[in-house]
Amino acid sequence: MIKKLLTFLFMILMIPAQAAQVVNVEYVHNAIKNKWDITIPYNPALVSPNVAANMKYVLTAVDVANKMLGGESNYASGEYATNQVADTVAVDTVVKNLIRQNTPPPDIPSEDVYDDGITSPEYPFAMGLVDGTTEFTFLLTAAGQFVIDWGDGYTETISKSDVSEKEIIHRYDAPGAYVVKIGGRATQYDKNVFPSAWVPAISAIWVTDYWSLAKLYGRLGRVFATLEDGTQPSFAGAFMYCDALTTIPETLFDGITGNVDEYMFYSMFEGAERLSEIPNGLFDGLTGELKTGVFKYMFSDCYGLGGDSAKINGEYLYNRWPNATTEQVGGMYMNDTGLSDYSAIPDTWK
Repeated sequence: MIKKLLTFLFMILMIPAQAAQVVNVEYVHNAIKNKWDITIPYNPALVSPNVAANMKYVLTAVDVANKMLGGESNYASGEYATNQVADTVAVDTVVKNLIRQNTPPPDIPSEDVYDDGITSPEYPFAMGLVDGTTEFTFLLTAAGQFVIDWGDGYTETISKSDVSEKEIIHRYDAPGAYVVKIGGRATQYDKNVFPSAWVPAISAIWVTDYWSLAKLYGRLGRVFATLEDGTQPSFAGAFMYCDALTTIPETLFDGITGNVDEYMFYSMFEGAERLSEIPNGLFDGLTGELKTGVFKYMFSDCYGLGGDSAKINGEYLYNRWPNATTEQVGGMYMNDTGLSDYSAIPDTWK
């Protein structure tokens, strides 16, 4: 009788093992990589990735993954906080349900927010290309998931788990004046600061086929927004030397709020000689004190600029920051003599 009972209990214990096996640490890391395309670093004190993982280890990995994806932990109630040995079913369930990418709430704009006939909540930002374009290339350094409508019926999804530089290139079957629309949301930015030399990769997005760009639409800041912890994107050199660019929208930085950051707009439109004006409300969401390089050369050599220089809520930047230094704003309006207030702009800004 006892022998039969032991045999029965052994059979019960073996049933779940057929569907779920006790796992090691390596399995946890691979499960997260396969599901979310992020690499959780191993604990350097770990002797071997083949040691058995308990649920506490799994939840620690979940916390790290949530931080990398910009989400937040949701097991604080203790529902899953147990030291029992993890099995494959438990790990897969936790990886699927407890790691949450930071997905912004859906856009609920007023009726006139996307009134350009091109951008939308799905594609908040767009770039119009010059007629005759056969190929277009730009770089992405920001992490996140992005979707690109190339304007010829082809749509591409880009998933980036780190801030390494990635070249995005598309070739068209026929020359045309295409509009490239971009959606998605960045989750991490390259915050390396270059001390002296020009490093284009610091920008979240950087157009390398600068001769092909004619117009910007919508809200760049909805794709490359201020992160929840206040981290700002950088657009250093993003549209530099785009000498066919004529207009930029007032809403370009909508989604970017709070303090300005180092090199945030460094040389962003430098050499865009056909740019016609600086929209009045372009910087309205920004506050705080100036940082090194934040506006240096931003509109330098934009010979076609007319109208007023940049403002925040109707106040000229040079009045908003009267003590700005050349290290912060030097060359912002260099050679922009067509501006209506050029003579009033302090030399520090020229």
